[in-house]
Amino acid sequence: MIYIIIFLYTIFSALLFRKNLQCNVNVQHKTGKINIGFAKRNLTAFVVMLPATMILALRYGFGADYHGTYRNVFNAVLYNWNTYLKNAKVESGFILLCHIVKNFTHDYVWLLFISAIITMYILTKAILENSENYVISILFVFITAMYFDMTNLVRQCIALSIFMYAIKYINKREIKKYILCIIIAMMFHISILFLLPAYFLYDFNIKNLYKILIPVITLFFSTFIGKILTYILLKIPKYAPYARKINVGSTDIILVLLFCLVYLLALFYSANSKGIEDFYVNMLMVAVTIGLASLSIPFLHRFLIYFKLLFIFYNPILFKNLTNKKWGFLIKIFVIVLFVLYTVYVVYIGDWYGANPYRNIFSR
Repeated sequence: MIYIIIFLYTIFSALLFRKNLQCNVNVQHKTGKINIGFAKRNLTAFVVMLPATMILALRYGFGADYHGTYRNVFNAVLYNWNTYLKNAKVESGFILLCHIVKNFTHDYVWLLFISAIITMYILTKAILENSENYVISILFVFITAMYFDMTNLVRQCIALSIFMYAIKYINKREIKKYILCIIIAMMFHISILFLLPAYFLYDFNIKNLYKILIPVITLFFSTFIGKILTYILLKIPKYAPYARKINVGSTDIILVLLFCLVYLLALFYSANSKGIEDFYVNMLMVAVTIGLASLSIPFLHRFLIYFKLLFIFYNPILFKNLTNKKWGFLIKIFVIVLFVLYTVYVVYIGDWYGANPYRNIFSR
């Protein structure tokens, strides 16, 4: 129930203060100037997101590695278990964060508290910098279940939020600042390197026919590629136990279908797009290609989390392009309803995150 209350508060307060949250992204990126209402817009955004941030930060006991990896890593830093840290292979940025937190408390729950604050702060800044509609972006943070991903994928979501912020540098074509952001993100999760080439998808002209053929051809050959990759992994002792485990569940399949739906709408309503809009469409092509391939190739589905950012940044553009009053409205409702059903299924029916009932750190 608490998640529904937080969701309703966040969306309705964002709607209430939407005038304060308006941001002409394109003008700001081209001119590099700060709008007069910059401070007011930032303050409003953080007030809107504060309750959701605190509920996330004060959670206790749920998330795949809450009592495992993060407690062990924090204690390893606290008690100098250097051998454990070496074997755990946790990125240096997160280790540094552990060192900072241990100077104030020896309770590992506050490490996860600070991690959630960092993620939500950067995410909010990223939306302010890059989204054409703050309200719609915040809506999709919740109904894509990305809000709940932050409980499971702590380090990965810090890295993802940094990448989302770095999209402003893709749009402004500032590769040095973009690479700097990627380096910082790598300090929390090395897998963010997977998105490094995204910079070059901007203004990369791909004919619509090829945008359809690439995912289809990949799907056709994915089983063959999956067999080859499985054979290779079986030869590597570290990965051999997992080589035959595709681990694609119903939630992953639904997510792939949602990517396909948004991509098909993008091909129709953003057919002649340019700039950042075309970048998002190209990224959707990559997401759909990976999603379809992940049905047969081990581990690949783990990267889909990174592409959820497209729902947050591209869907506001898609909704703006749906200009037909009747059909545009119906498509918007259809898309929102499907995403809501996905989140309800993942969070409440499947209880994939173990987030029900909600527990906080003071109820231990």
